[in-house]
Amino acid sequence: MAHKIYRETLVLQLVQKLLDESPSSTAYDVSVRRTLYLSLVKSNLCYACEVWSPYICSQKTKIERVQRRATRWILKARKGDSSYNERLVDLNLLPLCYDREIKDLMFFYKALYERGRPTQDESRLKGKHFQTTSEKRKRCVVCGYQKSNGKYKDTKTYTYCAKCKKHICKNCFEDYHTRLVIKK
Repeated sequence: MAHKIYRETLVLQLVQKLLDESPSSTAYDVSVRRTLYLSLVKSNLCYACEVWSPYICSQKTKIERVQRRATRWILKARKGDSSYNERLVDLNLLPLCYDREIKDLMFFYKALYERGRPTQDESRLKGKHFQTTSEKRKRCVVCGYQKSNGKYKDTKTYTYCAKCKKHICKNCFEDYHTRLVIKK
């Protein structure tokens, strides 16, 4: 973790140096500096924070220091000109601790409501039908009888559903047991 903070501090310093030495007028534009910070520094600091988010106060303050320094640089402010909270409001940013909390809550919500629960189709398939291999190779009941360019496809498979007692290739197995059978 210390290596990650050190690396992002170096990236921030490099960007600062490059823009400060740049003769163009866009180097002084706040939106350019903000975009560079968000894309090069903050994106790496917050990458996969749902997994590695720090819980020790000293680590949290070290990470927050990077953003404090960046907000001063973006607004070209000196120490004591404005408070950290005022700079965050001016730049429309959140403190990194709040940002991590929001990402944790979003991850929890997705795990609970979107990925965690099987759909009706998946729950029907789960535990009842499973793939086995048969000794004979036969045509898939789904794609083996579909016409392609006026001819039947020759898709033969060893994959077999023990419950349905039908040959179904691996590509069609889930489709057959969820979408196709439910429609009937």
